[in-house]
Amino acid sequence: MTTLNKGGNGFVPSVPLRIVVRGRGVDAMALLLTERGLVRGDADVVFHGQPAHPNGAVRLLRAEDGTDWLELGLPTLEPDVARVLVVGSTDRGALRDVPGLGVAAFAPDGTPVADYEVAEAAGETAMVLAELYRRAGGWKFRAVGQGWADGLEGLATDHGVHVADAEPQAPAPTPPAFSAPAPTPPAFGAPAPAPAPP
Repeated sequence: MTTLNKGGNGFVPSVPLRIVVRGRGVDAMALLLTERGLVRGDADVVFHGQPAHPNGAVRLLRAEDGTDWLELGLPTLEPDVARVLVVGSTDRGALRDVPGLGVAAFAPDGTPVADYEVAEAAGETAMVLAELYRRAGGWKFRAVGQGWADGLEGLATDHGVHVADAEPQAPAPTPPAFSAPAPTPPAFGAPAPAPAPP
């Protein structure tokens, strides 16, 4: 396993990976970006309100202990997806107050392949924890640790997401839980959670 400091990177196997976002009360999100650093549309945002990408390459699941996991099928990502951002956010104060904030990637057999423990969080409520990006015909994992002072809305907008007007909406359904004693990732192939109704 590669343990990384902020800014560090390393190759990971080009296989389906499970990414865990550690930290109590932290919600995970994935943004699929082109070379321009922007999403192609709203479908490229995977979060609890839309927990599966239309092509099935990225899914968000929540373990029974409340930990968020991203299932990331690197081999099935479209060729124009150059990067996948792993985002963590909280609505319970600031990220600096989250003990154990971090992110790790696991191969299908449960072998850890990359780990980053965030030590630089401050008063932000949203952060790009890590990114996976194409390099030399494979994929690399980078420890990013970049926070956004204007929160999740600012982070999303900066990457081309059209944030909906601030009108009251019904809460999105929670995706099905699965058993995963942390930090061991659950088995691949959990039922895909249904997206929120339009």
